[in-house]
Amino acid sequence: MLYRAFLVIAAGALLGGHAHFLHWGVIQISLANLIVIVLMLIVFALTLVLPFPGSHDDEQASRETPHVQD
Repeated sequence: MLYRAFLVIAAGALLGGHAHFLHWGVIQISLANLIVIVLMLIVFALTLVLPFPGSHDDEQASRETPHVQD
């Protein structure tokens, strides 16, 4: 619960008021957009790394399912 309060305060401090911009040569991006892009990349990477729920039980489920023979 405390971390949520910290996130709200940090977001208000970083994203409130006038926009902060980062400059890399000809590239200019606002800090808010950069944070959103980084969070999206983290979520995407986690979806590739974390297993699907129940995917590790496939072998056990195949043993429990009766096979119908003709």
